[in-house]
Amino acid sequence: MHEEELSDSDSEASSVDDHLVDPSSINLDETFFSQTFHGQTIASQKDADVCMQDEVSEHYGPEDENAITIEDAEQMNQILTQVSDYDRMIKEVNVCNESLERRRKEMELLQQTQIDGFDVPYLLTQTEDVQQQVPCAEDDGGWEYVQNDCTEIKHNIQIIVSNGMQKTKRVLNEAEKLKRLEQEFKRKLFLNTHKTHLLLLIAYGSRINQTVNQSVTLYASELYELIGNSDIAMSEIVNLDFVQSITTHYTTVMKHTKNDPSVLRKRNTIASQFVSREVTSRKMLNVILLTLLRFLSVRARLVMNLDVVPKHPPPVKPVPKEKSQPTPPENFNCAPRYGDVPLTTTEILKRKPEIQKMFQLSQLDGAEDEVVSNKKARLEPAKPRKKPTTNQTIKTRDRQSTTNEIPSLPHQPSSTSNESAKKTEQTHRIPELDTWIECYLEQERRWTVVEAGLGCTDCLDLVIDRILAPPLYAFAWEADGTLVDVSPRYRWRNEQLALRNRVDAKWLQKTLAPYRPRVLDEAYLQEKFEFRQLKLRAPRPTTIAQCKNHPSYCLHRHLQKFQAIYPPDAPPLGFVQGEPLYARECVHTLHSREVWLRHAKVIRHYEQPYKVVRTKLKRQPADLELFGYWQTEEYIPPEPVNGIVPRNAYGNIEIFKECMIPKGTVHLKHYGLSYICRKLGIDYAVAVVGFGVHAGGNHPIFDGIVICKEHQDRLLEAWQRHQDEAAQKKIEKKQTVVLKNWVKLVKGLLVRRKLKHKYNFEGM
Repeated sequence: MHEEELSDSDSEASSVDDHLVDPSSINLDETFFSQTFHGQTIASQKDADVCMQDEVSEHYGPEDENAITIEDAEQMNQILTQVSDYDRMIKEVNVCNESLERRRKEMELLQQTQIDGFDVPYLLTQTEDVQQQVPCAEDDGGWEYVQNDCTEIKHNIQIIVSNGMQKTKRVLNEAEKLKRLEQEFKRKLFLNTHKTHLLLLIAYGSRINQTVNQSVTLYASELYELIGNSDIAMSEIVNLDFVQSITTHYTTVMKHTKNDPSVLRKRNTIASQFVSREVTSRKMLNVILLTLLRFLSVRARLVMNLDVVPKHPPPVKPVPKEKSQPTPPENFNCAPRYGDVPLTTTEILKRKPEIQKMFQLSQLDGAEDEVVSNKKARLEPAKPRKKPTTNQTIKTRDRQSTTNEIPSLPHQPSSTSNESAKKTEQTHRIPELDTWIECYLEQERRWTVVEAGLGCTDCLDLVIDRILAPPLYAFAWEADGTLVDVSPRYRWRNEQLALRNRVDAKWLQKTLAPYRPRVLDEAYLQEKFEFRQLKLRAPRPTTIAQCKNHPSYCLHRHLQKFQAIYPPDAPPLGFVQGEPLYARECVHTLHSREVWLRHAKVIRHYEQPYKVVRTKLKRQPADLELFGYWQTEEYIPPEPVNGIVPRNAYGNIEIFKECMIPKGTVHLKHYGLSYICRKLGIDYAVAVVGFGVHAGGNHPIFDGIVICKEHQDRLLEAWQRHQDEAAQKKIEKKQTVVLKNWVKLVKGLLVRRKLKHKYNFEGM
């Protein structure tokens, strides 16, 4: 039995020996070793190596140890290492190919979604060369691909693909750039000139108002003599009859002789005119009446319509090109004719040279030929002559004013267009009236307009007809020097045009802030109510274009992003082309929760947003909820707990208004308090007082800190000690620097002295 097993093992060993090859005879450059190994891994290769080693160890017993040498084993290990490295490289290449294929598919998908990526000629070629499947007549079970025969003649086709996704930017040349810069400079120059002129006129009105106040005390005796012999019934309460009686008596006493607008520039003008009882200008007539009214304790104010230079530059009209008129064909009778009318048979015959020679023969008697009269064969229809513009200008001026102090000269047409342009620029319409008076009636509780030239009160419409319409800046000066903008009382007829030509409202409000009245009394509130009532007297707009930016009316289509109409069931005042017309008072500005918090307001609970819009954020577009003032309530700041100041989500405290300071805390704005608080262990929060804009983005503005009141005294004492120590250290540091500089100077002098004595330098 044992012999049989030995014989079997010998036979198996002999069979293995038949398949083994000498390692030195293996060629690694053959195609066998260049195959790709897609399914193999490093682990499987190692398992194969282990199995091969096990087989070798099984087939080669200890008696055959000399059959494989050490060099053969090392060469075999080297081969297996190269095979594993090759497998790893193949796997890396396959991964790279897969990533490239995936990237190529993404690019193809992207090109399919974009119109610009289409290759139009290639697509047309593909559609024209489509192969159609036609069933074969011989074999019904199969299909044969047959190319579609093109029976029509192919023509050259031009395809224009419009790229509507990209906007072509217009490239400006140097001339257009210079023209735009010039226009921008001219626009800014006109705006700055407009503002400067407005400031000068405001100062001029304040000077006149101050002169009137001084005249009340300086010329009290003359004013008393002016009304001494009158029948004016004095009353404790100022009413319309009292003001009317003063105005009537004044117009009978004072006489207007001539018009001299520069009379107010001279000194002692009012005194001389009091004595002579004659005024030299309509403005002076109203100024003296204002002085008299203030002398009688009537609340009267000086109103001036400031004629400011225009804010916008005048439009440049293009120079009309001279059209060359075609010369009519020469006629034999020297008479002009229409170019479109065909020639008659007689005219054609007369144009022949033979016929012309016959007519050009001189007379037989030697007398001169008669001159042919220039008679028109066919007369053109007479054009209607334009009427002279003199009568038209006179009529329009008569409509605007009934009493013209300056006569209007007849207009003579100029010979050249340049002269007419110069005359047009020089002519400037001088208003008939630019100064008048407003008096407050205590009994009627309203303001009335008084004008000495007209000699009446409540003459609002008459004054509007005699001033520059619409007035841009109508300002009123009180006796105490305050300034009130009363332009809405006089511009209600064309308020939209007046607002367009005025300066920016924010700039004007900031300019008039020093002159604004400190206390708003009942007269001021009644005046505001009157302004709103006057807006209703203006004619309603009839077109959609007139409704845009209208100060009194509004359409729903013209609402801005943060505007809405409240109440939602507001009754329309009318309809414009089928759209409801609402009052401007119904248009309200909405804000988000964060913006209302800056106004010390919070949204009430269970309030739904009145309007939802899209935010301006491009990275995270979302819906923004907007609320109106009727959905808000006052902000109640939280109180500190255990000495801890309440904070927001960012660790700060928002103090946009004084009422937002929490109860029991104090807002300190001293420099360097946060360092002292950290040193003493006092809890504090940095105060955010607003938001600023820089580089196109908002950023918070910090000012001071907020702490509890019980730590205020201790903190301020420590801060004062710290400031004193810092000042003392600064002085000591400065003294140290000064001492070091003196030491350097003294050492330098000693060195200089030693060198001088040692080397005998004469120049030192």
